[in-house]
Amino acid sequence: MNRKKPDKCCKPNCFECPYKDCRYDGIDTVDFSETNNRDYELYEESTGRKYHKGPDPTYRMERQKAYNRENPVKRDVTEYNRKYYQTHKESILLSAKSKYSTEKNTSRCRAWRKKNLEHKREYDRQRYLRKKEEMELARKEAI
Repeated sequence: MNRKKPDKCCKPNCFECPYKDCRYDGIDTVDFSETNNRDYELYEESTGRKYHKGPDPTYRMERQKAYNRENPVKRDVTEYNRKYYQTHKESILLSAKSKYSTEKNTSRCRAWRKKNLEHKREYDRQRYLRKKEEMELARKEAI
């Protein structure tokens, strides 16, 4: 089965294909959905009942392969990042230290605190009430 589409292939519109014989025999998820819908409609028209497709493993596997082809998996790069950090640790830390400014950070913290003063006061008040209630419950349980 040829998984990669040829250069001049115009898959959904096969009537305008420049090739005499189809060079792409891959099935897309759209094709699976189309055949499913057709199967359901034909079965319902002929019997009058709804069609329930069972768990056919080969069908499910092919559908999953088609989905994976269209939606490639993002690779996990944590191991690569870990190795890179281990080999370049000193240069990364030196770069971070050279870019850090205590004065700039202090001014940012003061500005944030000034801007969010009411929010912080409310948070502290809620925390105080919660701790007070927990202490009262613990005192009652101890008695």
